[in-house]
Amino acid sequence: MISWGRSTGLFEGQLTLKYGKDNSETFSLPFRNVASQLQKQGLYCPGSFVKVNWKPDFPLTMGMQPQTSIFYRGNPVFTTSLPGFDMDRRVVGWFPEKDILMSGYAEKIDLVGRKVAMVWIKRGKGQMVMYSFSPIFRASTPVTYKLVFNALLMK
Repeated sequence: MISWGRSTGLFEGQLTLKYGKDNSETFSLPFRNVASQLQKQGLYCPGSFVKVNWKPDFPLTMGMQPQTSIFYRGNPVFTTSLPGFDMDRRVVGWFPEKDILMSGYAEKIDLVGRKVAMVWIKRGKGQMVMYSFSPIFRASTPVTYKLVFNALLMK
């Protein structure tokens, strides 16, 4: 599953999977959107180009430089936690600690420093890739198309 922007909220909190008529299980994915807390502290990013660091030598970041820009609107901002024994979680992209803004306007953008921009989660046979940004936003950042294509091709 691939999700970006605010649609990632569909997978936050308690999730329930139903198997057949009477079987179900409840679990939580190891991530949270903390944008509302950061916005209360003054984070405001109406749409700017910001820096993101990428995990090297990972299938989702093949062909990516160690740091590129993305078009970002300040929501969501992810944090992750340790996954359960039946899951795997990898932080694939994160905002640098400082000098985050490349072009545009943002207030208190340093609040997203060291927060997660892209995360990969695996549970059982299923995989999920979540982006805190739109990797295909109006063709303004074609370098991030690789992140979508790599996700589609990942096994």
